[in-house]
Amino acid sequence: TASTRRTNLVYLIFMLAFSGMEFTLTFLAVERFGFSPAQNGGMFVFIGFILILVQGGIVRRLASPVGEKRLAVVGLASGILAFIAIAFAAKLSLFFVGLGLMALSVGLVSPTLSALVSLYSKEDEQGASLGVFRSAGSFARAIGPLLAAFAYFAYGAQNAYLFGAIIVIVPFVMALPLPKPVK
Repeated sequence: TASTRRTNLVYLIFMLAFSGMEFTLTFLAVERFGFSPAQNGGMFVFIGFILILVQGGIVRRLASPVGEKRLAVVGLASGILAFIAIAFAAKLSLFFVGLGLMALSVGLVSPTLSALVSLYSKEDEQGASLGVFRSAGSFARAIGPLLAAFAYFAYGAQNAYLFGAIIVIVPFVMALPLPKPVK
């Protein structure tokens, strides 16, 4: 359906930006804050912990009463804020706020868009639709780091992350008109 294709495109663009941000985070943490390998590891533990809380608690509890589309839109908005916060983070506190927003964003967007693809698809097309969804994510994870590394090293960290925020505006706007799925 058109909603399934739109949701897949939203996920592809979102994951292009976020896989690139994830890839360049260690460069930024070392460049701005002098992170050691252990501190970079701690940064990813922090992100992982928030992801666990969001996907294991928030999404599971709020998907029915709030709806998958609303959670996805909130996640996309959080992603835009994450990129902006990280772009301008001169202090560790703002950097970790940005990381928290990033984890919240990914934790909300990935499962809710996956659910929307399933809900928008006819029963006999769900496997194929979810396969396209996962393939879009894999493609984005392959290309996103390359594009982000180019932007990061050619234009600097701040510009690369601001460009990421602009990219995430596209799926945010694309997700707004998605219909409420019929369950």
